[in-house]
Amino acid sequence: MNRGFYTILAAQFFWFRPDEKTVFNALRALAFAERTGT
Repeated sequence: MNRGFYTILAAQFFWFRPDEKTVFNALRALAFAERTGT
């Protein structure tokens, strides 16, 4: 897993105020990245 991905994900939470849909999409993207091993 690329550490930069976590940085971008964290920045998204700090700079924007995520609603539930945003959180869900972020978790889904994270799960997809874990599956594909990127």
